[in-house]
Amino acid sequence: RAMDELSDAATRLASEIEELNGQIKEKAEEISSINASLTDAEHIRADENAEWQRSDADDRNAALLVGEAVGVLETFYNSLALAQRGVAHSKQPVEGMAAGQAPPPPPSTWATPYGGKKDENQGVVGILGLIKMDIEADMAKAKEEEDASGQAYEKFKTENLGLIAQLHTAIAELEGTVGTKEGEVQDNHQDRLTKKSELEAVMLKIKEAAPGCDFF
Repeated sequence: RAMDELSDAATRLASEIEELNGQIKEKAEEISSINASLTDAEHIRADENAEWQRSDADDRNAALLVGEAVGVLETFYNSLALAQRGVAHSKQPVEGMAAGQAPPPPPSTWATPYGGKKDENQGVVGILGLIKMDIEADMAKAKEEEDASGQAYEKFKTENLGLIAQLHTAIAELEGTVGTKEGEVQDNHQDRLTKKSELEAVMLKIKEAAPGCDFF
């Protein structure tokens, strides 16, 4: 009866160890899957960041060029307006003009204050200014999206690294249980050897005590 119980215990322990090893394998595969997802996410994040950096640099250069163009045009128009006012102030009376007689109209090239394209030129400067503002607004929006993407990646990474740590802890506990049960298997094996030896000794004594009786 004792041998049967030991055999049953050995079978049960073997089944439990097999099940535990299966759980360990599943968790190890889950860790591998999470690590693969983290690697993919890292590559995607790196590509996104590199693309944002390129786009941001292009936008910054464009905004700088537009700003410089606005500055050049404003300086040019202001200088031209000042020059026109200077010409108007330096006009001399027309020789031979009678007292009280209105002077003839000056040549439009020099006497008329600058203004033929004034509104149009101011419109060009204004449009360039709006373009610069649009570029800067796009840059700000892209930066917000980049920051949000980076935060989402860091959250994903932190959560999954935490999950990996939990899985490693669970695996360590399972391995500890397997080790315990493997020790029980060894004890069980030793107990069966002991019981077998005891049974053989008993059978030998019975055989010796009844010579001539063929029990076996």
